[in-house]
Amino acid sequence: IIVSGNDLESIRTAASNFEEKMKAEGSFANVSSTVDEGKIEVHILVDKDKASQLALNAAMIGSQVRQNLYGSESGDFTEGGEDYGIVIRYAPEYRREVSGLRDMQITNLLGQSIPLSAVADIVEKSGPVEIQRRSQQRYVKATAGLNGVSLGEAFETAQRLVDEANLPEGVNAEVAGQGDDQTSAFRSLKLVFLLGIALVFMVLSAEFESFKDPFIILFSLPFMLVGVILAFFVTGTTLSVITFIGLIMLVGIVVRNGIILVDYTNMLRKRGYLLRDAVMEGGRSRLRPVVMTSLTMILGMLPMALSSGMGHELFAPLGITIIGGLLISLLTTLIIVPAMYTALNHRVLIRERAEVRRTRGQSDEK
Repeated sequence: IIVSGNDLESIRTAASNFEEKMKAEGSFANVSSTVDEGKIEVHILVDKDKASQLALNAAMIGSQVRQNLYGSESGDFTEGGEDYGIVIRYAPEYRREVSGLRDMQITNLLGQSIPLSAVADIVEKSGPVEIQRRSQQRYVKATAGLNGVSLGEAFETAQRLVDEANLPEGVNAEVAGQGDDQTSAFRSLKLVFLLGIALVFMVLSAEFESFKDPFIILFSLPFMLVGVILAFFVTGTTLSVITFIGLIMLVGIVVRNGIILVDYTNMLRKRGYLLRDAVMEGGRSRLRPVVMTSLTMILGMLPMALSSGMGHELFAPLGITIIGGLLISLLTTLIIVPAMYTALNHRVLIRERAEVRRTRGQSDEK
């Protein structure tokens, strides 16, 4: 959770509150924040009125304090043939304590020496070790790992904490990290998924010279999604970027099985088969190729889905996604695609049945 604003103390307080709330939730582990105790700093607050009365200004005071503490070059001297720079500054005993800073003498425009304490207040404050900025605002982060939950669930919990927070004016909070990256990736992958389906539909329409056959082939995709959801439910897998990539891969694999059935059925009809006979013969003849291609893919993905070695968190969900989608789509392709083919060609089926009855009637009369 990134807390941003202009008032450092306010955003540090808000980030600490988020840290405590995240620790109270069971979804997070190793909760921490970038809030630090800071380091002690000495602030010189110049009284402009007093300084003006004593012929001084803030720039003169700052310049002389810096010279006295850090030194200023004042020529060179040579010894043993070597040149050495001369730096003049206060002795260490006058630079180590704040009391020495108060007694520091500042020369005004009249050449008079004025103690620093006469024109400025010297206070000690705690300052940040590092100032982080985002969109020109300071920010502090409260971070955590996952504690037995998915990234999506943890993201939702963090978002709930942000929504419920009563933040002061000028302080903003937002959920970032891997959850935010995943949300952005999902938006892109959804577009890729839909674009992939649209491109497949256009290619199939051009190949079959029809909008009906591509629709029949793509009708098995919803059942593929059902298979993926069931696989996720059984294995406890959650939707992630890698599983989304698996869904995109499944579109091409599932469509291929439908193409095998529809293309062969169309070929049989061109040979003179009746619609019903072509559908039944197509399903019977293409059963083995469809089953073999799907089983080959399923068995090839099985080791990936069951892997437990290094990197299994990345590859196992991909294997589970493809196996789940293929198992259900294999069954639905062999049932739904022929049924849809027959339903969308219902008028042809009725006409062929009428012709068959008429032919039989003429044969009986003879």
